[in-house]
Amino acid sequence: MFKPSDWRLEDPNLHVPLEDIHPLSERAWSLLTRSRSLPNAQTGFLNILGGIDMMRGMAYHYENSLQLIDRISKLPFRVGGTLKPSLIHETVAYINRLGQFYYFAESSFVSSKIPDWELRIPTIVKFKRIRDKHTAHRSLDKPRPVDTPHMQNVHAWAMSSIGGLVFEPKPKIQVPSPLHEILTNPGRWWKQNFVGFQMLGDFRQRPDTTINCSVEKDHPILESECYGIIECLLK
Repeated sequence: MFKPSDWRLEDPNLHVPLEDIHPLSERAWSLLTRSRSLPNAQTGFLNILGGIDMMRGMAYHYENSLQLIDRISKLPFRVGGTLKPSLIHETVAYINRLGQFYYFAESSFVSSKIPDWELRIPTIVKFKRIRDKHTAHRSLDKPRPVDTPHMQNVHAWAMSSIGGLVFEPKPKIQVPSPLHEILTNPGRWWKQNFVGFQMLGDFRQRPDTTINCSVEKDHPILESECYGIIECLLK
């Protein structure tokens, strides 16, 4: 019962060219419905369907993150800060969905058909390190032999309620607002910058390495890498 013919798969964008369908998670769904007769869709229906569900989950948490950032930008400085835990929760959930897609891409079903799968998703591979050290479980709670006590603490701190945020100026904005404007007009600051988190040290235990993750900034790249895998399976 796990073949496309066993289910009523409807394409909500039936008469729309694939390249005009957005977001890419919905384009991937339309691609699956239009490619249901292909061998990979027949033999790996649940595999591919799951990968698309993961993309949809990422899109869901991305949209929630944008809404939170917009809300924060319209609130007084201290009041807006109370929404920071919600932004953390959305980011953790996003990274976990991303980690699921990594293992989908690594699976024997996908890797046997796309041998260079890892080269096709470099940003996902990079962010999986955050998943391994913080969001799936923390190295502080389940350390590996290479996780020094210092790095365990650093990993656990990175996306906690006492951790900091990373603000990266958006394109065409050369000079961030001075401090007095941040305090008096925080909305401008949140709109001028991409909001993200930083994890120090990676799984190779290089303390000088940092990984910056901004769902707001990086989702389009990550979504594109995901779609590339789905598209390759359903050519």
